[in-house]
Amino acid sequence: MGVGVPAVISRKGVAVLAPNLHWRDFPVRAALQDRLPVPVCVDNDANVVALAEARVGSGAGCASLFFITIGTGIGGGIVFDGRLYHGASFDPGEIGHVCILPDGPLCGCGQKGCLEALSSGTAMVRDARAALAGGRRSKALDLAEGRPERVTPEVICRAAQAGDGLARDIVRSAAEYLGIAVSNVIHLLSPEVIAIGGGISEAGPILLDPLVETARRRTLPGMFAHTRVVQAQLRNDAGAIGAGLLVF
Repeated sequence: MGVGVPAVISRKGVAVLAPNLHWRDFPVRAALQDRLPVPVCVDNDANVVALAEARVGSGAGCASLFFITIGTGIGGGIVFDGRLYHGASFDPGEIGHVCILPDGPLCGCGQKGCLEALSSGTAMVRDARAALAGGRRSKALDLAEGRPERVTPEVICRAAQAGDGLARDIVRSAAEYLGIAVSNVIHLLSPEVIAIGGGISEAGPILLDPLVETARRRTLPGMFAHTRVVQAQLRNDAGAIGAGLLVF
């Protein structure tokens, strides 16, 4: 049985830290193994999706894939030759905590200027609500029934797709910071595929086009052409597929 958990996972299947689940050092694998008559494999949820995309999704047939998921936070996973790369810590690929803007906004991890603090759904909502509080007008507020607390990443993306100026500015800013991160990944790993997934990726071209253009512009000549930057394919099925693939 394969399981993907939104947590830092140790080699022993322990959720070292899972902020959204309020877990710390919780023995996920042992807890399940005690209750199930089959072997249990546990990994980080972004890793699980990365594995699915690499084997049967956007990177099917490729030798290397870096997956970036953009939602409430930002995570990632690395696959080489069809296998997850776990590194020394068992938890590499934390692209959301790569510093993009040293004096940027405070991230939930305690550092400033992490990609997650600039381009996640949480960051987009923060920026939208701050702009609205400062007097900016936006269709996002109309879509939220005039209530700033109801402005969500989905609302911002819908407003941007409808041509709203504030929403488009917010999405473009997030995309450009993501493009810088993608360029960094290409310079470090030169993967065949970088797959962009998670709820925010559903914004489509309005996010992906400036992301790709920024990455192309910031990557050394001759390197970008060897990496495909694409939208992930498996969407809501990716987690279940990847969890199953952990077993094989």
